[in-house]
Amino acid sequence: MGIAERIGSITSEIYEKILLEDVRKNPVPRHIGIITDGNRRYARSVGGYPRTRAT
Repeated sequence: MGIAERIGSITSEIYEKILLEDVRKNPVPRHIGIITDGNRRYARSVGGYPRTRAT
């Protein structure tokens, strides 16, 4: 593992710990919202038809 990969790994570990601490300070939500993000280029690249409207 190169130095850049190691630094990236350490940075990710620290960031994850900080996020977990922040999440644990707050109550668990009773509901969640999901925002779907369509990817037209991906759909076209795999032969799918990209929808232009939500149904």
